[in-house]
Amino acid sequence: MKESVFENEFVESFVDQEKGIYCYYWKSANRAMTPEQYQAEITRQANYILQFKPKFVLVDFRASGFIIDPDLQGFVTQSLFQNLINVGTQKLAIIQTEDYILQLSVIQTVNEQKNTQYITQYFSSVEEAEEWFKDKP
Repeated sequence: MKESVFENEFVESFVDQEKGIYCYYWKSANRAMTPEQYQAEITRQANYILQFKPKFVLVDFRASGFIIDPDLQGFVTQSLFQNLINVGTQKLAIIQTEDYILQLSVIQTVNEQKNTQYITQYFSSVEEAEEWFKDKP
């Protein structure tokens, strides 16, 4: 059963412990975040990954407006993505934005992580991602 973990003006997080799924949804207000606020949100999500140890992680960028600059891309790799490896996450699903520049920054961030033990896939809907989670890794 999907349970709310955290919500503020920038992000909303959920966990389904039965299915081993952790997900967070960026909100449109994140467009106004400072780099420091973005780092704080990524740190929060990384800590939840450590706490819940999900097999599957879903990140929804559809409402996001925050461009991840190159300095922050390395931070995401060292914190959030490293925690995915540390807890044995198998799949990372990215729900894509229609904003080309933002999507490019997301792809560059994901590509920063070279030594992954999880599979990353991009989707246009949450439903597609959840179906993919049901497939064997």
